Amino acid sequence: MISSTLSFEWRSRNRAQLFETGVSLHGHTYHSRELLGFIPRISKPIPGLRTAVQYQADRYKRLNGQDLNFNRGFWTPPLSPRQAFKVESKQLMDRELRPLVSLTDHNEIEASSSLRAQDGVSPISVEWTVPLTGSFIHLGIHNLPPNRAQTLHEAMQHYRTSLDLEFLDDVLIGLDSIPEVLIVFNHPMWDEPKAGAAVHQKMIVDFLDRYQRRIHAFELNGLRPWNENRLVPALAEQYAKPLISGGDRHASEPNSCINLTGKCSFSEFVDEVRSGHSEILFLNHYRTPLGARLMQNMLDVMGDQPDHERGWVRWSDRVFFDCPMHGVRSMSSYWNKGKPPHLVKAFVGMTRLLGHQRLRPAVSLAFGSPQECGS
Repeated sequence: MISSTLSFEWRSRNRAQLFETGVSLHGHTYHSRELLGFIPRISKPIPGLRTAVQYQADRYKRLNGQDLNFNRGFWTPPLSPRQAFKVESKQLMDRELRPLVSLTDHNEIEASSSLRAQDGVSPISVEWTVPLTGSFIHLGIHNLPPNRAQTLHEAMQHYRTSLDLEFLDDVLIGLDSIPEVLIVFNHPMWDEPKAGAAVHQKMIVDFLDRYQRRIHAFELNGLRPWNENRLVPALAEQYAKPLISGGDRHASEPNSCINLTGKCSFSEFVDEVRSGHSEILFLNHYRTPLGARLMQNMLDVMGDQPDHERGWVRWSDRVFFDCPMHGVRSMSSYWNKGKPPHLVKAFVGMTRLLGHQRLRPAVSLAFGSPQECGS
């Protein structure tokens, strides 16, 4: 029997006190690569940003003799695996919950593997990008067995280059056959590559008609708007799967939705979800207008990290381009003495000003009313 219970902290303040353990799923570290292809699209309606982006594109062309392809660029989230684990654990312990944290970088298991090597209990997990006809989806693969994690991860990545559906069959069947592994369809209603509603819907239907037996839960995502999340329960009901939380943290803000359970270990939690039971709690900060949260996330990404484990102190040290002539280089390396051009510096300064503590209430108000959830 499928049983997914959904609660909201601002309505049920004491809900977490009924459980022993909090589970934080789907969080990113600096091992994730977030593509920059969205930048030209979002910069067009913003005069200052549009000018700064065009300036950088023109400068790149002068230096390299070709147009700047933003899809060859990427940025990395600011937190290390240990920092990300602490951020997620703290908010669970603040609610007197035993923390279970599963970090899922894009197509990388290095972060979760390093934590497992340190504490012997953290799950080895990944957010797997699965290309399909006309688009792609993301699957959260949680709790890979340590002695097979690398082999299974390599198989997942092999599909991304081979696009062999029969091989995808084998990979998903193999993952599903491991009782302690959890396979989650992450943000299923999000048309991330902007393929179009019809293309995205057909892709979902075709994928689930073929692989629904291998999917264990559908994600309600902490960084997607409620008007999108509210469509997921119907999809989960159609395919007789439970819902599950996924915060999708990319910056310093902890996940805004979690799972609650009475189980003590991650494997026990997986068994609970695979048997059809899931208890989800949306936390208070999910209700904040999503635009305001995303802006704060951007400020976190654009902030300095003096203690960065890889020495990427400035935000521009954490933005990279894969240049055919010079290989992968940080944005800082394209600037004279590492200093940003005036337009870029002005834009960053304005963005940081809007994030000032005294201006946050006004900025948040500008993004509209709190999200109305639960309907």
